[in-house]
Amino acid sequence: MAASWRAESSSSRRGDNYGDDTVCVAVGKDFEESKLNLLWALENFPAKKFCILHVHQPAQTIPLVGGNFLASRLSQNELRDFRELERKIMHKILDDYLLLCHQVEVHAEKLCVEMDDIGRGIMELVYQHDIKKLVIGAAANKYYSEEMMDLRSSKAKYVQRRVPTSCQVWYTCKGYLIHSWEADSTSSTTTSGFADSASISHHRNEGGGHELELVEVPQSEDDSHSLDTLQEGSSLDQLYGQLERAMLEAEKFKLEAFEESLRRGKAEKTAVKAVCRAKTLETMYAKELRHRKETEEALAMEKENHQRTKRQLDEEHLVTKDRRLFQQIQVSGFDQKLKESNDEIFFAMEQCKEYKKERDELLVERDNVIKLVEELSRKQTNTASCSQMNQSLSDFSLLEIQEATCNFDPLLRIGESGHGSIFKGTLRHSPVVIKVLNPDSIQGPIEFQQEVELLSKLRHPNVVILFGVCSEASALIYEYLPNKSLEDRLDCNHNTSPLPWQARTLIATELCFVLIFLHSSSPHSIVHGDLKADNVLLDANFVCKLSDFGICRANSLLENARDMTLSHEMDPEGTFYHLDPHFLSTGELSPASDIYSFGIILLQLLTGKSAFDVANDIRYKIDEGNVSLYLDPLAGDWPNVQAKQLARLGLNCCDMNPSNRPDLVSEVWRVLEPMRDSCSTSVQYGSQDSEQPPSYFVCPILQEVMQDPQVAADGFTYEAGALTGWLESGHNTSPMTNLVLPHLNLIPNRTLRSAIQEWQEQN
Repeated sequence: MAASWRAESSSSRRGDNYGDDTVCVAVGKDFEESKLNLLWALENFPAKKFCILHVHQPAQTIPLVGGNFLASRLSQNELRDFRELERKIMHKILDDYLLLCHQVEVHAEKLCVEMDDIGRGIMELVYQHDIKKLVIGAAANKYYSEEMMDLRSSKAKYVQRRVPTSCQVWYTCKGYLIHSWEADSTSSTTTSGFADSASISHHRNEGGGHELELVEVPQSEDDSHSLDTLQEGSSLDQLYGQLERAMLEAEKFKLEAFEESLRRGKAEKTAVKAVCRAKTLETMYAKELRHRKETEEALAMEKENHQRTKRQLDEEHLVTKDRRLFQQIQVSGFDQKLKESNDEIFFAMEQCKEYKKERDELLVERDNVIKLVEELSRKQTNTASCSQMNQSLSDFSLLEIQEATCNFDPLLRIGESGHGSIFKGTLRHSPVVIKVLNPDSIQGPIEFQQEVELLSKLRHPNVVILFGVCSEASALIYEYLPNKSLEDRLDCNHNTSPLPWQARTLIATELCFVLIFLHSSSPHSIVHGDLKADNVLLDANFVCKLSDFGICRANSLLENARDMTLSHEMDPEGTFYHLDPHFLSTGELSPASDIYSFGIILLQLLTGKSAFDVANDIRYKIDEGNVSLYLDPLAGDWPNVQAKQLARLGLNCCDMNPSNRPDLVSEVWRVLEPMRDSCSTSVQYGSQDSEQPPSYFVCPILQEVMQDPQVAADGFTYEAGALTGWLESGHNTSPMTNLVLPHLNLIPNRTLRSAIQEWQEQN
């Protein structure tokens, strides 16, 4: 059985021997665990040179999104990248040990080997480099006690059995000496038990490095029996490995079957909804067709009645004419008869003209009815299609917008956007924010339509809710967020209290969360394009809500099939200091542009500075060593480790080269998610009860959160069942104003219902 290894050292030479003047200290990947053993060695060997000895044990399972996976299940490129990341982390830990030595002015170097068994790796380094002095841990620090006399670590026991007699070994635990092994100067390193059981040979690989291959050589019958036992254990390990792989495959197939059942259920629900919509439209069409047929039948019957009446009148006129003619012949003679006949003929002609005119009017009326039926059919078809597209948005009238803003009172203006004014108002007894488009703006109508189209389909806990639109005033109606924007809170505008560091950490996490949602949207990735602190709003519980999607769709909903597509916009919009320099110079907008703006906001949260100061001054001066000099004192005492991690993330996100910026899911979120979990349990700010619903979620009658909100004629929103019970009990007045309702019709408030459902999912 052969074991392959690779050793790395800070020295440029391989195979150097360490004599009596060098103390080798075996350390692990837990810095705090092995630091005490290194400090013990530095204290007890003050005049010696030191070598930090480490055995890197590659991980057998790889943590990825969705769980841990066996290394054998990954592709060669993925496995190579993960192993390279493991080695970088290992060398970073060894550099921390070297830094500890340099702080006490002791020369030290590092020596490491990569092997699955740590004890065997230590012994290979001892034999290869002829180590004379070795300090190794006797047990984990948690097992230390004053009565401890024996070795509890399996690695230490393995070293005790295999160590050559020429090597002195000190076994320590938690900075205390537990046991020592004195070296025999007359012995040779090749006479130990470990050397007897294996022969060591060196050869050079293709890359120029060294490999050490151990070949088991049984020396006696006992050794042969041990080899047979080892082979039998290896067979059992192989069987267990096959069993584990089979279980993993079964779990994979089970997961795939579960996902397939979810997709099939979703497809069935979609099919049922489509069938229901088709049946509804078919019913409406049949109803309109039946109504049209009835109208045509009524017109035909009316025409027939008209013709019958005309014939009767003609017959009556003829009879009357004949009777009068006969009487006139009898009384007045022929002249009188002729005169009366002429009069009758004239009268009959006049009557015919009137009947013809009446007939023409009926025909015109019939044509108008047919046109009306066709127009109603078209309107119903358009209404059905529009309701399918924007079924969650309410359409407000210009009169409602004017009443909500007191006819656009300047005192209610709370801000100015690039293409209009922003007002605070009360609409249907709920506080809202109304953004009115400037009529002189050229680009404004395009952004208005883009934002309506995007937000009507977009739902996320950290995206501002669009309640409705007013086409007459070109206005957008949003939910009202009492804590203003992140820019206002960082500047402490309006005498507001500063944000603590816990709140800032949660805001950064939520902002990363919503960017991941936008960038992973299907079928097209969504890039915000104007990410800045002024567009990050805070609700009553200081939960961040991303707003201002005016230029988002034009720059992000791309038609290319590539995952990371770019669009060319030679006239970039947004605040200059938040925008990606690569985008400003080339006009290419991608998700990496949002990552750059996110890095600027991270540095603002840390320092409390404006975007201008961060982009032009602090970003080039701050680093992990002096991050405490730039922290915002108003945020409280940042944890040093957390502040350094956030500073590193912010600087990496602001890298001038877009390809060097970190990935939000695999790099940024892995750092921010543990911070979110720790901060969410300790932070206390905003309202006393974060689960308290907004007042406009509560029914005025039941005083409970509404499930089916309906708008009554008095303008208030009630639970449908509660208001129906109120009306059916004989009331025709408003439960809130006690005034008579103009009508008893109810209008579903779909936007409010969608917001309530999102709030319930969060809590």
